[in-house]
Amino acid sequence: MLVAVVGSCPLSVKPVVKYLLELGLKVALITEIEKDLPLTENLEVINPKRGFNAILGTFKVLKPEIVINLTGFLCEEDQNEYLQKLEEYTQKLVEIAKETSINRFVHFSSCRVGDYFGDDFYNLHFRLEKLITQSGLKYTVFKPSLVITNHSFLMEEIRQLAKTSPVVVVPKVRTQPIHMDNILLAIEKAVKDDVLENKVCELGGPQIMSLKRVMEELFVAAGVERNVIEVPRYLFPLTLPVLKKLSIMTFDQIERVKIHSFCFENCTPSITALVKDPFEF
Repeated sequence: MLVAVVGSCPLSVKPVVKYLLELGLKVALITEIEKDLPLTENLEVINPKRGFNAILGTFKVLKPEIVINLTGFLCEEDQNEYLQKLEEYTQKLVEIAKETSINRFVHFSSCRVGDYFGDDFYNLHFRLEKLITQSGLKYTVFKPSLVITNHSFLMEEIRQLAKTSPVVVVPKVRTQPIHMDNILLAIEKAVKDDVLENKVCELGGPQIMSLKRVMEELFVAAGVERNVIEVPRYLFPLTLPVLKKLSIMTFDQIERVKIHSFCFENCTPSITALVKDPFEF
């Protein structure tokens, strides 16, 4: 089976591609990432800068059965670039998938999309969910809460933060952090099993907790100690510049915790028997 993966955010793309290859699948990767990709005959890399006609031509030749759209997922770009790329790529990918008879379109949205409006991030994700579910394609839409990766970059950023700032300020919100390994298991289920066909699934970890506790757990995982202070949610915009500057979270991750981001109906336990501790590195 050939799976097409679309995205240029290393925190999501690299572990997904690595996992699919370990499953013995062939991967066509549409990405701007140029470094540290696996060297294997089972991986074909296409730069999206060649244009969507080139991607369409590649799909017609390679005939992937499944598209996994990771555009924007865990991305570091600023708001305008993020929203523009996410909308453009998803719309074009849906057109390409319809023209090339893709068997399944797997898309990543965000927890609580459809419940919260008045924000460009959530409004756009809502429109794209509708675009996909009403496209006529067979689809799976995943809506994860805050995703915790075990990437060494994250731990290094936390350690650097501990050296430069005695206190971290976060909004008073609740979230349901999920380990990246459970995201990978969900993708495997969508690729291999029809049980998730035409399903919209919220994905969360084993516990609902405050963002304050999330940050405290990350400090523990990194082997450092720092004070974490909560502020009312309406003061969140005042904390944004600090969080972005310190690179604790990417733009996409920050957007996911602007509001309470726990699942109303967590699909993770039905997808995998093991809902992993998100802070198990």
